Amino acid sequence: MPNLRCCSSSSLSLPAESYIYQLCAAGPASLAAISSDNSLRRFDRSSLALLPDGLVKETHAAGVSSLCAAGDGLLATCGKDGTVKLWDARRAGAVAVFQADKGMPLLSLACNASSHSIVAGTELVKPDAFVLFWDTRSPGKTCRQYVESHNDDVTEIQFHPSRPSVLLSGSTDGLVNIYDTTVPEEEDALVQVVKHSSIHHAGFMQDKAVYALSHDEMFSIHPVTSADEDDSHADEVKAVEFGDVRPVLKAEYVVQVLVDAAGSYVASGRTSDRSLSLTPLVHTPEFHFEQSNSWMLPGAHGEEVVRSVLFDSESRTVYTCGEDGHVRLWKEEPASSAELSSIRPTKQRKEKGYKPY
Repeated sequence: MPNLRCCSSSSLSLPAESYIYQLCAAGPASLAAISSDNSLRRFDRSSLALLPDGLVKETHAAGVSSLCAAGDGLLATCGKDGTVKLWDARRAGAVAVFQADKGMPLLSLACNASSHSIVAGTELVKPDAFVLFWDTRSPGKTCRQYVESHNDDVTEIQFHPSRPSVLLSGSTDGLVNIYDTTVPEEEDALVQVVKHSSIHHAGFMQDKAVYALSHDEMFSIHPVTSADEDDSHADEVKAVEFGDVRPVLKAEYVVQVLVDAAGSYVASGRTSDRSLSLTPLVHTPEFHFEQSNSWMLPGAHGEEVVRSVLFDSESRTVYTCGEDGHVRLWKEEPASSAELSSIRPTKQRKEKGYKPY
């Protein structure tokens, strides 16, 4: 199992005892992070240095909860104050604000520039949890709401990678839902429901599959079905119930699933021996872990939990952040001739619940 080495580490000038929650690409030369001090920080991909004018100190009145790229150099954040905000590195302050009805706290967020869409998931606001839609061309109140599809916190929102009208939501109610957003009525727009357990992360794996990862590290993969005429991909993927993946991965917690053109990987860690690993998921013909090609990140973030991992396949660079309040940059060991492409699929101080926030 090849090792990556930590080439650079930065606190991004955060206050002591801060967590870094999430990383996001912010342009060809920069990344962004949100943290427990309620800030948004842009920094250089190579040096990890905080950029001039790269700090937004107070993003949301009640705390920031999610971050994503919004296209055209914009970043989007959502927060417990019931707002989504767009940020432009070229301008001070938020360039647009989108408001949830009654200030419902927002937990999860996705943007699609091609359809001018922002979608966010709310906390449970009894008796309902909401999936809220905005049109970026009309800042302000929502243009659509799904109010019946979940009955607990909506912890994940994601657009399909190639079909911007297809949307996924996941919730602590144990459901992963897939919608055709071209259909006006919520009941008819819901085209697939995957039953799992309390969703920590869920998402699409290219065009063919959807994964579900629970807060207790139960993991499963399912074929994507839809109302589209062409459902040929559903026959290519068989559902796999992995159960608790910690014993298989020899891990204490799972950070997330990484998906890009190079393949799919599960990032998992151990605080007891200060380690992080990236294990490829291979589809030949059923999905399974290719542990012999795992990449190890020794030292990880010390005895603290890793919160987010970002993989740049072009530069063969891995970025991590965690509860130690640092961002780290990882590359191949100089003595290793292996390349990150070797892990591509042949086709294609805290409580140990490790909840996101």
